[in-house]
Amino acid sequence: MESVKLSRGTGATLGALATLGLIGWLFLAHRWWRWPFVPLDITDFIIRLTPGPIATAGIEALGVWAQRTLMVFGLLISLG
Repeated sequence: MESVKLSRGTGATLGALATLGLIGWLFLAHRWWRWPFVPLDITDFIIRLTPGPIATAGIEALGVWAQRTLMVFGLLISLG
């Protein structure tokens, strides 16, 4: 069997797609079967570490986007 050599860009794209698929599956498993979802755990940890006045200022500045922004940071941290 002959192996195929992929470029770095193709390998990175395939890796990113596989990671997104895994994160999607873990999110569905979290919703359906209450499995832990690491980005949510990271988000909760950040919220618990943030001092009250800073958290309040962030919520007032971002409104409904405060939790969504933290979720994006949780996803990025879990991918890193």
